[in-house]
Amino acid sequence: MNQAMAIVYQLMNLFSEVVFVRHGNTLPKKDFPHDRDRTLTKKGVEQCRRANSGWWTFFKDRQGCAMLADVLRVQESYNLVTHDPTGFVTKKVPALYFGDEQYQRLGLYPWWEDEFAKLGYKPLFTYLQDDSTGARYNYMNQYAECAFKGIWHAEAELDASVLKNDPLPTLLVFGHDMNNQMLATYILMHWHDLHPFARAKMITELMSVNMGEACAFSLSRRGLVWHNIPTVE
Repeated sequence: MNQAMAIVYQLMNLFSEVVFVRHGNTLPKKDFPHDRDRTLTKKGVEQCRRANSGWWTFFKDRQGCAMLADVLRVQESYNLVTHDPTGFVTKKVPALYFGDEQYQRLGLYPWWEDEFAKLGYKPLFTYLQDDSTGARYNYMNQYAECAFKGIWHAEAELDASVLKNDPLPTLLVFGHDMNNQMLATYILMHWHDLHPFARAKMITELMSVNMGEACAFSLSRRGLVWHNIPTVE
């Protein structure tokens, strides 16, 4: 068992569930000096407001940790969706951002951006099904391992009292569309407490769906649950 697998096991025993959230609709990259500086469009702001009055109401009274990709559009989305809830301790996690320097050093960025340009917003299954060299599967594993180490490092800096709530606290992960699904797939692949049939069913569903903007899904022993918002034109 490598370090990332061990982290997954510990996280799923520390938290009652993990909620993965995608940021809202964002202005195009050409308008900014760097991808991490992109901000939400008016549509993205409205999406996040609908999320706040919609699916977020199920989580607003919870307690736990919120891990955020260190980019502006994710921070904006978090603020609008949650209104900075007092029950959650917030940490920025650079490794959740697919363009972070560590991925550049590993040769995974801008390689992944080029791969994304070929297929666009498609289910994760489409990317892996068309992966004749195994490079995309390798990317998923390397990204997940780096991201979970980053989450664990951030969690270690928290006050221990945050993790001693009864019932168990909730872990929020605010990040990016397909990268969220990669993290969840990695959890399911290595969370051996799950029944094999339940694991296979959730992986199949997770990899077959496009995650909507400002939408979320939660992963727990109870299963996989999608949290969507009405379409914003």
